[in-house]
Amino acid sequence: MKGFKNKLLFFLSYFLLWIGYFVFSRTIFLLFYYDKTLELGIETTLKTFLYGLRLDLSFASYLSVIM
Repeated sequence: MKGFKNKLLFFLSYFLLWIGYFVFSRTIFLLFYYDKTLELGIETTLKTFLYGLRLDLSFASYLSVIM
């Protein structure tokens, strides 16, 4: 049972690693294009994280299944 718990924790942390990577990448992208990001407004900028999270969750799931 201990082996199953370790595998489950590994896959969960692997999944969260990818989610963190995607959020970090989106933040860097928005900061790189700071002038254009200012034109979007705060609400639209936050929505990019909200709507992007669905795509990030699905792609992280695909990557986790391959692992």
